[in-house]
Amino acid sequence: MKAPVLHGRRNMTVEDVPDPAPGDQEVVVEVGFCGICGSDLHLYDSEMAGGGIVMGHEFGGVIVELGRGVTGWEPGDRVVGAPMKPCMNCPFCVRGEYDLCYQHYRLDAARAGTPPAGGASLGSGGYAPFARIGAARLMRVPDGLDEQQAACVEPAAVGVHAVRLSGQQIGDRVAVLGAGPIGLFTLQCAIAAGARRVAVAEPSQRRAELARALGADTVFHPRAVADVPGAFADALGGPPDVVFDAAGVPATLQQAVDVVRPGGRVMMVGVSFDAAPVRPSVWVTKRVTVRAAFAYSRADYETTIAMLERGSLQSNPVVTSIVPGAETPAAFERLLSPNEEVKVLVDPRR
Repeated sequence: MKAPVLHGRRNMTVEDVPDPAPGDQEVVVEVGFCGICGSDLHLYDSEMAGGGIVMGHEFGGVIVELGRGVTGWEPGDRVVGAPMKPCMNCPFCVRGEYDLCYQHYRLDAARAGTPPAGGASLGSGGYAPFARIGAARLMRVPDGLDEQQAACVEPAAVGVHAVRLSGQQIGDRVAVLGAGPIGLFTLQCAIAAGARRVAVAEPSQRRAELARALGADTVFHPRAVADVPGAFADALGGPPDVVFDAAGVPATLQQAVDVVRPGGRVMMVGVSFDAAPVRPSVWVTKRVTVRAAFAYSRADYETTIAMLERGSLQSNPVVTSIVPGAETPAAFERLLSPNEEVKVLVDPRR
């Protein structure tokens, strides 16, 4: 089969790769759509991955082949699969907290010098027409979800997880920094969790319009106002109780603390790989709680699927482009430059 293979920093080529064969307790899935994630872009623009991997972890599809020992699944079943591979041995896995697993999200466990039982993988293979995945990581896709919705379950679950961990209460005022895919899913989850009002700061006009369409009460350009905390307070009728930092840039961490009310909560949802400047005196005197949300649990995945099926969470408006598999390298290059895209899906069948 043809697939885009990453060989090193910004070196991705479409080439022939072997068709995957399922191992014990694994299945092969024919991929419908697979989303391009910010983590994929970080990996593509770095030397972290080494060479020779097929990325893509935001995908849904149809089972076409079962490995030995797989029960409860049949060819033709529609599925999504969580990319995380818990090791099942660390203290977190023993307690069932798989999203905190020591091995979680290693890019390649063997390359990292650890046993390959757990861990990796942004190299999940979803940009190829067929991908191999452990049967234990599968979840069933109901008939009410289309293929695009299935490909958005993974990023939407990040928003579900963040709102659940935030402790947001019915009637809370909520601020969201950044209206990329994760910010837009977090926005919708905050509304579903009973936020009194939600305000969003987003510089992109296209993303700002989507935030309004998906329920934000106020959206403003953060560089168009002189006083960002004041703008949020005015929009919400008071400083926010909870701030979700979904921008994924270093500067917004301190900005989130500046924005939240004294004693409020800040959830770090977006990921930045650079050092962030902070003012500890503000954190201390405001007595804020700052917490990071990473990935999701299986329960978050199941909740996301139910919310998408019910319509309390929308994913199709977040999808702004679909590219054929052969254009995956060009899409990655385009997304590294300033753009108005939100969620781009790859169709590896084309």
